[in-house]
Amino acid sequence: MPMAEFMKFVKCENEGVFDIKRMYSTEQAFKKMQNFRNLHFAYMGMRVNVAGMWGTIVGNWKTNLFVLFDGEIEKHNCHPYWEIAYYDDEGNVVRNYQKGEYAV
Repeated sequence: MPMAEFMKFVKCENEGVFDIKRMYSTEQAFKKMQNFRNLHFAYMGMRVNVAGMWGTIVGNWKTNLFVLFDGEIEKHNCHPYWEIAYYDDEGNVVRNYQKGEYAV
């Protein structure tokens, strides 16, 4: 189907302002993951670099991290020790688990 034909069936509506809190996990679930993985330094909102891609921790899925990469709209499931570096608010490395070509 040509795009011009497809557009006849598309209707866009603004449903309101997106609530950023919907991207984040619950604090209690995140703390449980922190204890299990010994990641007491990590927090939701912390900047990370995973395999060369910059993002922000927005929560967890079971014992892994949910990271929202810069420029993306979907969060991604990331292992907390695979090719990841954690940064504080000043941009200093807190922990670095990168071993490959992305190592800091």
